[in-house]
Order: sequence, then structure tokens, then C-alpha cells
Amino acid sequence: MADLSSQINLITSKLSEQLNTLEQEYQRWSDYKTDYDALENQLKTLPDNTTKSAMIPMGKLAFMPGKLIHTNEILVLLGDQYYAERSAKQAVEILGRRRQVVDENLRLVEAQLNSFKAKKESILDAGALSTSDPQVNEPNDCPVENQSLSKDAYTIKVLPR
Repeated sequence: MADLSSQINLITSKLSEQLNTLEQEYQRWSDYKTDYDALENQLKTLPDNTTKSAMIPMGKLAFMPGKLIHTNEILVLLGDQYYAERSAKQAVEILGRRRQVVDENLRLVEAQLNSFKAKKESILDAGALSTSDPQVNEPNDCPVENQSLSKDAYTIKVLPR
């Protein structure tokens, strides 16, 4: 019995580690989603004006007040250090496609999380049943009220301690 409980503890600890990893990954994807939402809001409001006031970085620690001009021209990262100049509307469309990937990954990670949680609960339930010392009672050994049993019918009941 001690060997079985140690195996159950080992399995549940491994599942807990995997659950923690999946929760961190879910948090990372949800952070991407909130960042994309904020970026979309900013991209939709940028082309409203021809210039926008901003704090311009002048080094690692220095910022200086300035103005952004040509606010409808957005430099979009296509991947692997390739950039393209797009309008704000085109950048919002690209952002929408990226958000679809983020939503799909969120759904996949959430499904994996639910699966691992169900596995952990079933293993803990199975471990609780197997570690308790089952007792087998014959129908004639214990009195049962309001139940008629024939001599041919034997039932085995597993009672927890």
C-alpha cells in the first residue's frame, strides 16, 4: 500500500508541475491578448489627427517632448526582422489575424488545463479509494433493514473506514 501511495504522490506532483507550466503559458497568451487589444485601440485613434504629442526616447533613460508626424504610416513587423510600412487600417487587419492565433492558442491551453485538472482529480479520487482498507461484508453477516435477501443472492459491499 505504501508503494501505491508513493506512486500516486509522484504522479500528482508531476501533474502539478505540468499544471503550473500550463497556467504560466495561459497567462502569457492572455497578456498577449490584452496587449493586442490596447494596440488596436491606439491604432484606431492614431490616424484621426495628423500629429500627436508624445515623449520621445533620447537614450536609455532620457525622454523629450515631441510630436509624431505621419501617424497613418505604421511600420509592421512581419517576422524574422522583416518590416513593412502599412497604413493604420492595414495594421489593424494584420493585428486581427494575429489575435485569431492568440485566441486559438488560448482555447488550446485552456482545454489542456481542464484535461490535466480532470486527470489529477481522478487520480486523487482513485488513490483515496485504493489506499483505504476495504471491508467485505456478506449479506448474512450484517443486519440490513427493509431489504429482503434470498440465500442465493450474495452482494459484496466495499465500505470505507
